[in-house]
Amino acid sequence: MLYRLAALALLIYLSYFLTSHLGNPLAGLGLDASLNATERSFFSFLSSLAAGGEESLTYKEPSLWLALSATASTLAVLVPSFALSALSAAAWAYLVGFSCPRPVRALAFVPDYLYAALLYVASWHLPWPSPLPGTGPSKAAEYALVVFISQFPKALQVMADELSSRDELREAELLWRAVGLPERSVRAKVMRTLAPQLVSGIATLLVLSFERSVVVEPLIGYVGIGYLASTSVVEADARLAAASFVVVSAVSVAILSLASLVERALSQGLDV
Repeated sequence: MLYRLAALALLIYLSYFLTSHLGNPLAGLGLDASLNATERSFFSFLSSLAAGGEESLTYKEPSLWLALSATASTLAVLVPSFALSALSAAAWAYLVGFSCPRPVRALAFVPDYLYAALLYVASWHLPWPSPLPGTGPSKAAEYALVVFISQFPKALQVMADELSSRDELREAELLWRAVGLPERSVRAKVMRTLAPQLVSGIATLLVLSFERSVVVEPLIGYVGIGYLASTSVVEADARLAAASFVVVSAVSVAILSLASLVERALSQGLDV
């Protein structure tokens, strides 16, 4: 926990440094007056964040509130669709087994943004999806589809790798079969035993998917934190970029910290 908090503090300071000491990114375009990037102290930067962040140069609203609102839009789609992919992988492991077929294992290495890029190309030739950005049901469905397709094989691979790395558990699995336990009962016992490690691995996948929203959302046109962060960089909106960077870092640390607590609780439950 302390290491994650230290990493978060370092990331916040990095966002402060990049937006306060690198000068005006558009100075060469004659926009010195509209982007008066003066140096300020770290404490004044934290104070501005606590007050909602400095006004975004693009949207003319407090940058932190914009980032938080966009994060809520992202998580509203990402978390349910990711949970569905993880539960589907767990159902596969229970019904079919923990072995990950080669085609599925190969798909686990396909990045999220490739599916998003395919949908982006399709949006210009098919009635659905729409190429226009937004957060409506159609865009949410498009984003959820990308998350589910990309994360299901990754979650299944995590489960298969966890089992293959535990020699003692594979021996116990053979013993349970030898004493006559039904196959699905054996798989259920394996999943209960692996639960702490699976929570950690699945949480890491969720954080990676959340962070890759910076690439996925601009491609599919879903206006969440990834879209906002990407736009802030393109528009040279240093204030919004800093706020987005801080929020993404804080949410990632929060998810991993919560997963660590759950993993610890499950491990203690198994030891009892």
